Order: sequence, then structure tokens, then C-alpha cells
Amino acid sequence: MGDAVLDELRSVGGEAEPGVPVDHLRLGVQDRRAGHTLEGCLDQRGGQPSSAAVGAGGDAADARDPTGVGEAAQTGHHRAALLDPELERRRLEVPPVEVGVGAGLLDHEDVGPQPEELVRKGGGQLGERRRTDGRGHRPIVARFLDRSVKWNNGPMPFTDRSGVSICYETFGDPDDVPLLLVCGLGMQLVRWDEELLAALTDRGFFVITHDNRDIGLSESFAHVEVDVVAAVMAAIEGAAVEAPYLLSDMAADAIAVLDDLGIDRVHVVGTSMGGMIAQTMAIEHRERLASLTSIMSTTGDLDVGQPKPEVLPTVLGGGAEGREAIIEATVDTFRAIGSPEHFDEELTRAAAARAYDRAHDPNAQSRQLVATIASGSRSEALRSVSIPTLVVHGDADPLVDVSGGRRTAEVIPGAELLVIEGMGHDIPRVFQPQVIEAVLALVSRAESSAVAS
Repeated sequence: MGDAVLDELRSVGGEAEPGVPVDHLRLGVQDRRAGHTLEGCLDQRGGQPSSAAVGAGGDAADARDPTGVGEAAQTGHHRAALLDPELERRRLEVPPVEVGVGAGLLDHEDVGPQPEELVRKGGGQLGERRRTDGRGHRPIVARFLDRSVKWNNGPMPFTDRSGVSICYETFGDPDDVPLLLVCGLGMQLVRWDEELLAALTDRGFFVITHDNRDIGLSESFAHVEVDVVAAVMAAIEGAAVEAPYLLSDMAADAIAVLDDLGIDRVHVVGTSMGGMIAQTMAIEHRERLASLTSIMSTTGDLDVGQPKPEVLPTVLGGGAEGREAIIEATVDTFRAIGSPEHFDEELTRAAAARAYDRAHDPNAQSRQLVATIASGSRSEALRSVSIPTLVVHGDADPLVDVSGGRRTAEVIPGAELLVIEGMGHDIPRVFQPQVIEAVLALVSRAESSAVAS
């Protein structure tokens, strides 16, 4: 790590608020259960979620709590929603419904009938579905990609199978190929671009997203204080780094989501810190992954993947207070780290507002950052990864230098490296088709290899 980077870290005091680097691609996992075919994955399909307006919202939203996530969520305390018994009773009585454009499927905690005005929009009939894993056979009811409808109708699904409450969301047909999208540092699941989600479901994927621990509506560790600068210095000196959790724990959380959905083996796509989590899944849970895609990420080695010193004050500089100031600071952050010629201020501002209104914790990203530092290098362990792997990186990434992607591809046997000219630490819509096609090609190779073996 260069001296200039250390100087910038010291100058900003290690505070990581407010503009946590949030990535724009998701992590995908594939379930290779009976009946899942490569043709089903690669097929161009109609009738899947279209680009729907995505708004902030929550169950039991009202004028005092417009986001519906509750006071505790907004102050960074435990955010696991409690399932209302009356809503649960009503959910079990809901008959199959016709749903509108942008319909996706949510798992067993999905509740409540669809508003009539939305049902009338038509767009496909997706009646009641049931779990097939024998764990209760609870009904799955069709939902809208418009997340404000989801939250206003009832709580999103949670799992505590890893010992921590994790919130997740799904899109598409559960009979399609599952694709797990793993979020980056400080990123909530609502930050995924709805056009990307729609494109993936259109291509035959059952898309799964989740809030990593300590962010969004997943369980918070707000009671733990961390020192980012001290963690960096300890790592450089080879000393132990104190952290509330590690990437291994976050990888276990992702596996817990898959277990809750009854998915055995999947394709995983992770961005930035999500790429680190995905790599850790490939190391520690290799039997659950059919392929690995690591995007704008690195191996944890201190000699590669380091940020440019000039972006650190914007990324790590704290001090913003209040909704509008924090949203503005987030926009400034993404302007600094994003693709230079393709920054979309309107989309970025809307996404920042959506995340802030859902659940804002000013220190969560610092705790997640310390977790990545404490987890150390994965290079040696990655040499044992044998699943088909794709590494994607932008040559204009100022936050995680492209050398981090190159090192990742170098240490994983047979990994393919795709360097995209002009892409920064984001995946703007102009680059999404290229990334999706590369992921689809990886899936094809993985499936062909599985059939051959």
C-alpha cells in the first residue's frame, strides 16, 4: 500500500461515511436441480420483470415513518422485521392472483393480496407456487418488481440460519437457474439497477439478492466500534486486526439464504466487497458453487487493488448530516469512483435516496471495511478454486485498481479476465450487456463441464 494512500487515510481519520462505494452488479448462483437446463438459462424470454419504477417503502408505512422500516432501523439497531400474526393468517388465505408488468416472485414470507389497480394492469398470470423442498410447503405468491409494492404489502423474507438475521429478495421464476448477486461495501439490495435485474430474469435466471450483515434490513452490529486507520496499520505491520466479523461470516450468511430457498448449487456473481465474499464462498463452500464471477474486486493482497489517493477524501470523508446532505455526498462519491464518461447523476441520486430512506447507518460501512481488512489475503487459497471463474474489471477503476482483478485472475486456475475500457467502480447501463453476455458464457462453460463429468 503506497505512502500517499496512507497519508490520505490518516488525514480523513478513517471515517467511511457517507459515500460508501456501492457496486452495480449482482451475485448470481445456479441451482442444478433436475429440470434445470442450459437452454432454459440462455433462452431469451418474454413476460419476465420489466424495468419498473423502484421506490422507497416498507411494511406498515405511515406519515411518521414513511419508509416503514421503523425507528430502530433508521438509527442502526437490530432491523429484523417481526412477522405480524394477522398478516401471516391473511397470507395463508390469499388465493392465486394475476399480477402486472414487472412481476417477480418472493419466497415464503410474502404476504397480502395485490391492490386491484395494480392487478388490472395485467402482464401475465403467475398464480400460487409452492416450495418443493419439503420444509413446510408454504405458498409463494407473485410479486411486483416495484419494491414499494412489496414493502407496503408485507415484510420481506429473512433467514437466521447463519445465526444472524439476513434480509433477502428474489426475482423471476424459481424454476429458472438461480443467480445470487452479492452486494459490495455498504450496499443495500435495493441499490441493484432494476434494468439489470429485468435483463437477468429475461435471460432465464432466478435472481437472488440480499442485504449483507450490518447493512440494510439485515442484523446490525451498531454496538461495535471500529477504527479503520488502526486496522489498516495493523494489517501493514502483520498484526492481528480486530473486527466484529469476517468475510467468512458474510459468506456463511449468503449460504444461509440459499439454504432457506432450498438451493443446493448456484452461480455466484459478486462486486467489490461482494466479489471478496464470492471468492470466500468458492474457497469455503466450493461444493455449493457452479461458477464464480468476481467483478471490480481483489484478493486482499496489499500490493494490488489499492485506491488512488485522490479519491479517498471523497469516499472516506465524513461530516455530512441530514438526509439531503448525505444523499448529495453519496452522489459525489459515485461521481468520483464511477465510469468517467458514463456517470448518471439522476439514477445515482434516486438510488441513494432509496437506500437512505430504507435504512441508514452512518458507521456500517466502516465495520464492513474492517472486516475485509481483517480477513487478509485470499491468494493462496484461491489457487485451489477449481470451478469456472470469470474476473471482470474496469481499466478506469480509481477505487480498486485493475491490478486487483488481474491478480485474482492470475491465482485462480483457468480464470478468464475481462477488462472493460472506460469502466470505473460501477457498472453503468452502457456496460451491462457486455457483462451479462460474459456471465452467460461462463454459465454455458460451467454447465458443459458439469455434463461432461
